[in-house]
Amino acid sequence: RSSDLQKVEALKLYINDVGNVISGYMEQLGDTKLATIVEWIRDLLSSTTINELKNRLSELIEDVRDRIYTMDIQKEFKMYLKQLSQLYDKLVTCISDQWNNAAKRITTLDRKSIR
Repeated sequence: RSSDLQKVEALKLYINDVGNVISGYMEQLGDTKLATIVEWIRDLLSSTTINELKNRLSELIEDVRDRIYTMDIQKEFKMYLKQLSQLYDKLVTCISDQWNNAAKRITTLDRKSIR
C-alpha cells in the first residue's frame, strides 16, 4: 500500500512539473511579439524543404489525376462487381452449408430421441 501511495505522490509531482513547464512556455509565448511569429511562419513556408514537399505533392496530385483520366471506369466497375459477386456466392454457399449441417444434426438428434 505504501508503494502505491508513493507511486501516486510521484505521479502528482510529475504532473505538477509538467504543468509548470507548460506554464513557462505559455508565458514565453505570451511575451513573443505577433510579428515575430508571423515572420517565423513565413520563413518556414518559404523554406527549401517545404517547397520540395509542395512540388512532390503537386507531382503526386498530377499523377493521380492522369491515372483517373486514363482509367476505364466501366472496366473497373465490372471488375469490382465481379469480385463482389464472387464474395456473395462464397457467403451464400457458406451460410447454406452451415444450415444444411445444422439440419442434419437436428435430424440425427431427432432420430436418436425416437429410438
